[in-house]
Parts: sequence; structure tokens; C-alpha cells
Amino acid sequence: MGITVLTGPPQVREARTRMVPPWRSGKTIAALVPLVLLPTSLILWLSSAGSIDMAAMNDYGLISVLPPKVWAALVLLILSFAVCWRLGDSSGALLALHIVLFIVLFYGIPAVAEDSPRGPIVYRHAGITEYLTRTGVVNTKQDAYFNWPGFFMGLGWTVKIGGISSALALGKWATVAVNLMYLPPLLMLLRALTRNFRLIWAAALLFFILNWVNQDYLAPQSITYVFYLTILTLALTYLRPLDAIDSAQTPGSLSEWVKGSIGAAGDETGSGRWSRWLPIIRPGPMPHDVPNTAVGGTTGVWVAMTVIVLFGAAVTSHQLTPYAIFAAVTLLVITGYCRVRGLPVLMAVILLTWTIFVANGYIDGHLAKIATGSGLRTSAASNVTGRLVGSDQHVVIVWERVVLTATTWLLALAGAFYRFRTRHRDYAAALLAMAPIPLFLLPYGGEVLMRIYFFMLPFVAFFAATLFVPDAAEPTAGSSVAWALHRTRDVILFGGIASILMASSFVARYGNERMDYFTPNETAAVKELYRLAPRGSWVLAEVGYLPWRYQDYEWSRTDPSQAAHRYLSLAQEWNLDSTRSARDMAVWTAETLRGNATARRPPGFLILSRSQRAHEEILGGLSQTAMDDYEQILVRSGKFRLVYANEDAKIYARIPESQR
Repeated sequence: MGITVLTGPPQVREARTRMVPPWRSGKTIAALVPLVLLPTSLILWLSSAGSIDMAAMNDYGLISVLPPKVWAALVLLILSFAVCWRLGDSSGALLALHIVLFIVLFYGIPAVAEDSPRGPIVYRHAGITEYLTRTGVVNTKQDAYFNWPGFFMGLGWTVKIGGISSALALGKWATVAVNLMYLPPLLMLLRALTRNFRLIWAAALLFFILNWVNQDYLAPQSITYVFYLTILTLALTYLRPLDAIDSAQTPGSLSEWVKGSIGAAGDETGSGRWSRWLPIIRPGPMPHDVPNTAVGGTTGVWVAMTVIVLFGAAVTSHQLTPYAIFAAVTLLVITGYCRVRGLPVLMAVILLTWTIFVANGYIDGHLAKIATGSGLRTSAASNVTGRLVGSDQHVVIVWERVVLTATTWLLALAGAFYRFRTRHRDYAAALLAMAPIPLFLLPYGGEVLMRIYFFMLPFVAFFAATLFVPDAAEPTAGSSVAWALHRTRDVILFGGIASILMASSFVARYGNERMDYFTPNETAAVKELYRLAPRGSWVLAEVGYLPWRYQDYEWSRTDPSQAAHRYLSLAQEWNLDSTRSARDMAVWTAETLRGNATARRPPGFLILSRSQRAHEEILGGLSQTAMDDYEQILVRSGKFRLVYANEDAKIYARIPESQR
């Protein structure tokens, strides 16, 4: 017979044998994981991001030279987020820290690896800002940008108040700063769609992972996108109907709600009477987990006024974003999710007034282009088929972007199907995801599809994230092994798919980096060009893809005070008649630059650079052979003199006829 030895009181023995609840150990793991993975991720990134050999890039872009340590840093960061998101307590600060670090590590690579801002548009925006700051004149006939000067005036004010020498000083880290600005309104917008803690943070991370379209640099659309997020947040959070439908009163299906949402013409229920020409709209059903945060009285008036002010700022700054805001707010009003019925009318008045009375200079001068640039067939050609050209490696990148975009939308469709099948009433999110689609018909060239993707992204990310959010009814007790396996599966699933999407987004975002990157030699050559070329000079490039136009932006044929530099592009001229040979273009160059000297202005200059060649090679423009022949013909003509050269750029000056 065995003998049982009791070594303590019963309550002590019970405490010693009591099992620790599995969720407590999960919280412990979630607390320890970021202490290890976050410092490791930062060390890996800091030790490798600054040593990337940008000169070794091929047409696959930055991925072709990215060190494995950077990949490891990004994957570890996502894994740490997944563990804290699934296993930890509801600590928003910790998850926010992960997203902030992801923004810095993912979007900040070019700022660390490159010596100057990437892409030529940043330099052009800096030039417009410099001109407005220096002259204080908004000449709408100078350039299309001057018909929407709000952003540049605000940027000029920032440069002046901050004592910054040029807006270019803000260019390198602008993408990181802009994405950090997106985070607060994005989180508030997601909270207006759901109060599911994990769904909000998963959607927020997916938003920044899937933002590959490069519309977040130092540009008007970057800041107006903040206005877009903020306006939708205010409308959905504070301008909801004061008597919005509770989820318990929601009809059983979407079709039943749609049929019952429009009342009779004389019905005074719901959100009140519409204008005489519109039906009365029943308040839209709110998600079951979102409290009614609508405000009325003076506070509601102030919120509505804030929306109008932000919309006005967007109208003065960008051509496309106001239409996206107008479409989204109009849908929210029509479907009863926003009670301020006059918002779409007032927005339409502001938009039309600006277009007719301020932007009329651009509209009048480009009517033919606007007329031919709109329509479904034209937009499809310029946004899809027109981009499937270029080098073999670049075509692979383009197709990868198409596949990534399609995959993102399919994930969102699957998530939406799941949510509506499980009786979640995410109607507002679905409406806002579809609101930008009509923008496809606007004459906005080959970028409109990317802009539509960007406007849809908060809601696409929301629905895609629903596929990874655990069931809210999951028990916290039971077998510790089953609990651990269930949570581990969720972490691996979300972390793995998020990492794959991140890698795909990285390839898509930085696939053009070989031409977007400017070497120190190229920026030095442009600086020398401005030193050599006096005011009134004509400056010509193979293609306008180089770091220029950041000063002396203005040009006028008749007003000498407005004649700084005339910027010309050989590729643009060649496109007017593609049958011309390299000799024909050399003759055109010599005569064009001589003609400027004949008009009692300084002779012109030609600048050739590495990034211009890269641009044409990647996108299938002017061939290397044609450009080599063109340069040799110019040199042999005796009409041009090499005045500056380094490894990545050359500057030729047109010799005046009197000196030949």
C-alpha cells in the first residue's frame, strides 16, 4: 500500500496543481515576441538598407539589388505584428508601433539608399513652389498645375515658415511622412466601419502593405488623400443620421433593405424630407458592433463646415480627388449614411465654380485632349494595354502589378461575400469601395486606374482583412493544446499571406526604380546646367526624366521678366512624327536651339543622362542605337560643344553661328 504525504494545506496543494489558463500564456508570449523581433528587425534593416548598390539594378527594379537582410527585417516585423495581433491583449499602442515601423522600413528604403529624392515630378513640384514663393503670382496660363495651386501655396508657406532653402529638402522623406499622416484618419475611418479590434488593425496593416501605386510622394494627391480619408471619417462617424437603424431592426437581406430604404414622397420619417426633386432616404443600417456616434446641434454644424473646408482645399489643389470625395459623399447621402443632404449639392457648386472660373484656362486650351481622353475604351487602352510594353523584365513587372491588383480585389470580394453571408451589415464599406469606379471614365490619362485603386484601398483592405479575423465567439477556455494550435494557425496564416503580399507589393512599387533613381552625378550635372545656362536659355533633354525644373520654372515668349528657361523633350518631339530619323532629329535640334539665339536669347543646351536612357529602355521608347546615332551626328556637325561631362551625364552647348 502506498503512502500519500501531504505537505501543505489543501488550498496550497490546489494552487500548485491548478493549470494556468492558456490565454494568459498567450499574452505572455505576445509580450515577449516584440522584445526580440522588433530590435532584430531594426538591426537587420539599419545594417543593410544604406549599403544597397543602386548602380547594379536591372529592369526588375529595387528587388534586383535588395539585400536578404532587408527582406528578413520586413518579414520579422510582420510576424511580430501577427503574434501581438492574435495572441496579445488589446494593446493598440503596440500594434500602432508595428505599423509605424513598417511605414518607415518599407517606404523609407529609397530615402536611406539614395542621395536625392526619387522621380522627376518631385523636382517639378519644388520648382512650382519656388516660383510661387519668389513671385507671389499664380499665372494660370503658365502651366496646368497653376490652375490648382492650393497644395503648392501651402508647401511654399511651409518652406518659408520653416526656413528651408527648397522644397526638395522635404522630398526624400515625404513618402514616409505622408503615410504616417494617413494612419490616424485611416484608423478612425475603420472604427466607423467596425469596432472589432483585430479587424481594424489587420485592415490598417494591409492598407500600407498593398499601397504600391506610388501616389504618396511630395505631391498634391498625397495631401488631398488625407482630406479624402478625413472627410469620409467625419461623415461616417459624426454625420450619420441621429436615428440610424439598429442592427436588430435591419432587414433580413440586402435587397429587402434597398426596397425599404426609399420612402414615399410625402413621408416625413427617417432623416427628414429631401429636396423636392429627391426621394426621402431611410437611415442606413449600422454594423451591429458600431455605436451611433452622430452629433447634432452646434457640434454637427461645425463638423459639416469642416468637411466643406477640407473639400474646398482639395478642389484648389488637385484635379481628381474632389471627384472621388464628391462621389463617395453623394453615395453616403443617397443611401442614408450621411444626414447632411445638402453636402453633395454644395460640393457640386464649389467644384463647378472652380472649374468654370479658375481652371477655365486649362479647360479651354485642352478641350480636344479632354474630349478624346475620356471614355471606357480610351481609359482601358491607356491604363492597361498601353502599359504592357517595354523591356522584357519591365513587362514582367507590369504583369505582376496586374496580378497583385486582381488578387487584392479577389481577396476583398471573398471577404465581402463572407461578411454578408454571416449577416454582417457592412453596406457603407461596400458602397465606398465602389464609389471611385466612375472615375475610370474621366480624361485623366494612364494613371486613373491606379488612382481608383488607391481610393478603394481602405475598404478593399477592410474586406480582405475579414478573411483573417478570428471568430468573435471563440472560447478562451478548454484544451491548452487546441488553443495553442488554433492561435498558431491564425498567426502563420495571416503573417504568411501578409508577407507574400508585402513582397509582391514591394516588387510592384519599386519596379521602376532604375529610372526613378538619380545618381549624385546626375544631380550635379543639372546643377551645372543651371549655372551654365543664363535666363532665357532653351534646355533640351532626350526625355524629361531627370532631376530638373526645380528652379527657373517660368517661361514666356513675350514677357522677358517671365522668361527663365524653356524646357524641351526630344522624345516628345519625336513622337509627333515617329518616321523621322536620328539625322532629322539632329537637324531639328540644331535649328531649334539656333532659333532661340536668333531671337536675341542665349543659345540652347542639350543634357543627356543615365536616367533618361534607363527610362527609354525600360518603357520601350527611343532605342539606344537611335540615341547613340543622334549624339554622334550632333558632335560631327560642329554645331555643338561638350561643356560638361561625368560618368552619368553630358551637357552640350549650341555654338552661335558667329563663333563657328
